[in-house]
Amino acid sequence: MRLTTLIIAFAAMAPVLGQPVPDYGLDWRTIGDPGNVAAQPADYFWLQVMEFGPVGRVDYEFRMNQFEMTNGRWVEFVDSYTRANPAANVSDLSLTGLSVRRSSDDPQNYGWYAIPGTENVAVEIGWFSAARYANWLHNGKVTASWAFETGAYDMSSFYQLPGGLWEGNSQHLPGALFWLPSWDEWTKSMHWDPNKSGPGQGGYWLYPHSSDSRPVTGLPGEPGAQTSGGLWPNVQYPIPVGSYPNSQSPWGLLDGSGGSSEYLGYWVDGVPDTRGSNRGLSPSHWDRLDYLGTTGFPDLPMATFRLASVVPSPVTLIVLVLIPFRRRRTCVE
Repeated sequence: MRLTTLIIAFAAMAPVLGQPVPDYGLDWRTIGDPGNVAAQPADYFWLQVMEFGPVGRVDYEFRMNQFEMTNGRWVEFVDSYTRANPAANVSDLSLTGLSVRRSSDDPQNYGWYAIPGTENVAVEIGWFSAARYANWLHNGKVTASWAFETGAYDMSSFYQLPGGLWEGNSQHLPGALFWLPSWDEWTKSMHWDPNKSGPGQGGYWLYPHSSDSRPVTGLPGEPGAQTSGGLWPNVQYPIPVGSYPNSQSPWGLLDGSGGSSEYLGYWVDGVPDTRGSNRGLSPSHWDRLDYLGTTGFPDLPMATFRLASVVPSPVTLIVLVLIPFRRRRTCVE
């Protein structure tokens, strides 16, 4: 009799989700502590004055980009969009932003590029373009016109009123894999700390760099500098994302202050809302948890964005099993 080994199982890593959720090379941070308490108006001056309700509670885990979207990353989107939509207005700054240019008039290859030196600077585009980016990622970056129009947002729902304002469904669709963060998601990502007052003793920081004192304006590398918010007009040139690595939210997000204001998936009276300061806005007001942000027309290059996303489910491990057995010899008489 000989000892033989039979493989009766195999190793596999199988996502629980029906489809994987790619990272697409973006830096993600998971925002946990589902069911955290909300920030109450009684505790925050401007929430009281504006009669704004509780903010910041989120009952599920989600992900957020660590950095704001940059010009260098935006080039790929503009190239794909213009290839899929030959009639697109290639001079539309709400699509390209101020620092993405073309080197050709060929509709099949415009040669899009970011102006040298701006590749790692936050792009400033229109809300519609940011929503289409979420659609594009949801649909696997397919270069087809339909891939930009639905998935996370139904772009056909938007229409312009005679006075110039827009109407439409700014809430992301059920099942979206990527979307612009809600007011609560952004507030939690930037201000909620599950351990602010000690292990398991959560609370909200007033400012998005894990502090109740406003961030200090200054150039990157200057002693004590924590944000580019409020640098303009004294400093005209843009500042790359991640230039203040010690100014992080409790979840490790950067550039909650400075860079550019960020779009939310939340509209007020026909215009999208934004949070956070930029180079021209003082962080003393615009970065506060209870300050209600700015608004801008969705078809103008008013702000930048960072995406929220579902958290990929853990994989299931099927272990490789090797079972020894003895093969019997059959005797024939």
